[in-house]
Amino acid sequence: MSLFKKEVPFISIGNGELKGNIKLKKGTLIACPHCGGSHPVGLSKSSKFVNGELTPEVETNAIQFYSCGKKTYMCGMDGTALNGIRLAEQV
Repeated sequence: MSLFKKEVPFISIGNGELKGNIKLKKGTLIACPHCGGSHPVGLSKSSKFVNGELTPEVETNAIQFYSCGKKTYMCGMDGTALNGIRLAEQV
């Protein structure tokens, strides 16, 4: 029995699991497995507290994503593609 009322998505990536995968940066076109098209990679945003003040958000490559229609999908971490992500020109 689940403690959650609906499914909560989790992701786990082991050390070295992404070694050798393609590198991603903002705007890289990836092949979409959902629609068959291509979509640009976007970057997550981050802010932090400095001396008790919240700094403005800045883009970071900690998590990369792409959007297809009304949904957004994670495609990379720290500038490296998740397993199964392909560049659009590789299709």
